[in-house]
Amino acid sequence: GVGVPVAATFHCVIERSGVLMRAVGHLARWAGRGVALSAVSTMAAQRVSGAARGARVEVVPNGVDAAWWHPGEGPASGGSVAGVGGGGKAVHVVSAMRLVSRKRPLAMLRVLEQARSVLDPGVALRATLVGEGPQRRLIEHHVRSRGLDWVELPGRVTKDELRSLHQGADIYLTTALLEAFGIAALEARAAGLPAVARRGTGADDFVRDGVDGLLADSYASLAGALAHLAADGGLRSRMRAHLLATPPTQDWPGV
Repeated sequence: GVGVPVAATFHCVIERSGVLMRAVGHLARWAGRGVALSAVSTMAAQRVSGAARGARVEVVPNGVDAAWWHPGEGPASGGSVAGVGGGGKAVHVVSAMRLVSRKRPLAMLRVLEQARSVLDPGVALRATLVGEGPQRRLIEHHVRSRGLDWVELPGRVTKDELRSLHQGADIYLTTALLEAFGIAALEARAAGLPAVARRGTGADDFVRDGVDGLLADSYASLAGALAHLAADGGLRSRMRAHLLATPPTQDWPGV
């Protein structure tokens, strides 16, 4: 049991101060004395292993109740989110995050804008960014000043409301860079949403490029990937069918 807190604690240190991690040197000594090190994703494990001078680090992922998120499974959904889910056939992009700089919510708005600018005008796009946090006012100001009336900010929602939102949407978008795992994206994946995410994050473990969604190496390519998936209804349908037929390996029985 000691491996999980060791890995979780020190990954946070690695993200914020590699110099401090090298100075402390505890991980390498602990690994040499037989302490089992673990991390929640392949990306996190690689960073912990690097700090531990190549020590073996097992991946023990976070888990979700995949059946609960799956459409038609579990209790009935709690209905649409207030102010969300209006009519029309626009491609609906959703994301759920704490509105803090580390999650890159402003970058998400820019990616959405860029994707919409390159889309064929005949392809309507709308987005819902769920969550609260200290950057809420900054995000609201950006939305107002840029005239992004197609972006909705419902704030905090219940878990039932989030499930209902995911089950009725088309694409999940995440722009975080320092994402050790990405539980919000995994929940969306369990609900059948193809994801568009940055490569080299925890999402790599459950989003295979071209199968479960699209991965990109930069914000510019992320916008291109989002525009591509929004414009290709057939690709979205194939990905959704695959996702609904194939539960993630991070379902609790697997974990």
